[in-house]
Amino acid sequence: MCGTNVGFAVTGAPLVDGDFDVTGFLTRAFAIDPDPAIFIETWVPSVGECAADLAADRQWLEASIQNLKCVLDRVDRR
Repeated sequence: MCGTNVGFAVTGAPLVDGDFDVTGFLTRAFAIDPDPAIFIETWVPSVGECAADLAADRQWLEASIQNLKCVLDRVDRR
C-alpha cells in the first residue's frame, strides 16, 4: 500500500457519508448523556499539496458539520 509503513491505510469520508451508523451512535449517546460533547475528526486523503490538502480538509469538515446538524434534527435526545 502506498503511503503506509504499517500495512494498512486509514481513510475516511465526511461524517454520515461513510459506513459509521451516526444516527444509531448518537441515539445511544443521548440515552446516556443528554448533552454530550461532540467532536468531529476528519481523515482526508493527502494529495501532497498543502493548499489542496487544506481546502479538502475544510470541505470535508464543512460537509461533516452540515451532515451532523441534519442527524441531530432527527435523533431522539431524551
